[in-house]
Amino acid sequence: MLFNQVQRIPFEDHGPPLMSELLQFCEEAQVWLQKDPRNVIAIHCKGGKGRSGVMSSAIVLWSGHRKCAVDALELFTFRRTENYNPDLGLDGTYNNFYTRRPCNQTVEGPSQIRYVHYLEAVLYSGIDPLEYYKMLLLDIEMFISEHQQKQPLYISYMIKCCRSPIFDSTNCEGDQVQVLTGKREGIVSLPVNVLVWGDVRIEFFRHKSRYKTSPRKLAFFCIFNTSFYKQKTFVEFKKSKVDMLNKDRQHRIVPEDFSLRCNLSANPEQNELLQLEADFRDIFMRFGVRRTFSKGETIVEENTRKRTIFLIVSGSVEGVVNDITDGSNVHPLGRSAAEAISFGKTMGEDCTRVPNIYMLGPGWVVGASPFLSAANTMLFRARTSVVAFGVKHKALEAVGPCLNVEDLTLEGVPPDRLSTFYRGLSVALGTQLSRIRIESIRIGNLKAFNDRQTVLAEQDESEKLRSACIKQFGLPMNEKLITRLKCSYQSTREESPRRMRLIVLLNYLVIDPEFFGPTISPRSELWSVRQVRSELLLPRKLLVLLD
Repeated sequence: MLFNQVQRIPFEDHGPPLMSELLQFCEEAQVWLQKDPRNVIAIHCKGGKGRSGVMSSAIVLWSGHRKCAVDALELFTFRRTENYNPDLGLDGTYNNFYTRRPCNQTVEGPSQIRYVHYLEAVLYSGIDPLEYYKMLLLDIEMFISEHQQKQPLYISYMIKCCRSPIFDSTNCEGDQVQVLTGKREGIVSLPVNVLVWGDVRIEFFRHKSRYKTSPRKLAFFCIFNTSFYKQKTFVEFKKSKVDMLNKDRQHRIVPEDFSLRCNLSANPEQNELLQLEADFRDIFMRFGVRRTFSKGETIVEENTRKRTIFLIVSGSVEGVVNDITDGSNVHPLGRSAAEAISFGKTMGEDCTRVPNIYMLGPGWVVGASPFLSAANTMLFRARTSVVAFGVKHKALEAVGPCLNVEDLTLEGVPPDRLSTFYRGLSVALGTQLSRIRIESIRIGNLKAFNDRQTVLAEQDESEKLRSACIKQFGLPMNEKLITRLKCSYQSTREESPRRMRLIVLLNYLVIDPEFFGPTISPRSELWSVRQVRSELLLPRKLLVLLD
């Protein structure tokens, strides 16, 4: 499609992308625009307003055309709206909270707007969104009023980190969901007590009854990134800043003064898992070997058996996959701008995209699979200049395909610290392996979706071609298309065959000299299958040479 110059960044509708996806898009889009003055970028989604608006505002802000997130969003709103009204503001849902006046065509999702402001913080405040920063989500508090006495809410909630589900209230003890009701105003606390990291998505579902087995439907959600709330003890969202509730202008779901508050803690003393990870990183920094990698240098080779594990201290790393298992030259995610062709150049094998599965920053662990079991792993390379600490086994040559007890010794690590090291490693890998699995599933589903789209497009083109044949030759409407072939036609008077397209219908054959597209040429010929079978066409010689 489009000379293989398409890159796909799939993420949920009405929500923002992962911060890693947003950064990757901005970097590659800027590379593509700087390659040639004639290069352009076309961004689209289903509606062309929410997800497209986030990406468009992000690249405008990243490239320096606008200096702040508000100006970038305003530029997109001005270009997107046919009759732009500056008095209506950017977020029409927020400014017209109590009315139904028409608003500008802008980015309305609170989380989407929030992520554009996150990008501004990355540019001007030096925040690294790829940093591995875990926090303990203690509970979720929601302010309710007498509104819920008349209309109680039966809700359950789910927490996802980097699209990986980590908590679902329906899996907790008991057979009933949370009920939001009360005779007076107050705060309802929803217990959680789980570790969150990176892009956190909290979804609230509305049930028809108080039982968990009852059907549920997504009622509202909010998304935030833990890297932007370091040393914070809570994150609070007003009603206008909660997705789907921001459109509840008549306050039918929740009252006007509704708020959502997430109580957080980064103190290792409050959670055993946080303490284990802190001790694990302390051992890594004290006994590991410091390594420096330049941009593009390989840190862990693909399908390697070297038992070395790295802790990223500074910089960022990307995990990529070189091989494409289905035999095609195009990966489901498209291709990277750094490998895209420029004007006047031909497309070669070097244009194939090396897909970026996911990106890691400071605090993440790299090379866990070969370190533990000598299993196959993806290729890890440095996106920027990287400083890391590495630890490896002493008896590297004696390591077999499985991990044995004698393989647990590490170079430079005292035996009395091995237990703490491996316990902390298990906590860290529990996060990363879950994320890798989810990303692999996402790409696999996208590939299956592309295959289905190809089949649907093929069926649509076949139906258009059948209709064109019926219309041009006046055939019966129930005539069916069997197949179409690119072939060569050679008459007895011609020395060399001519390329053409053979369209096989149920009772007819159509020879078309123009063999592209869902239409047929006026110079095409119609043959009856009976004529071919009765050998009435002996003066001519038909050679069908399949390509």
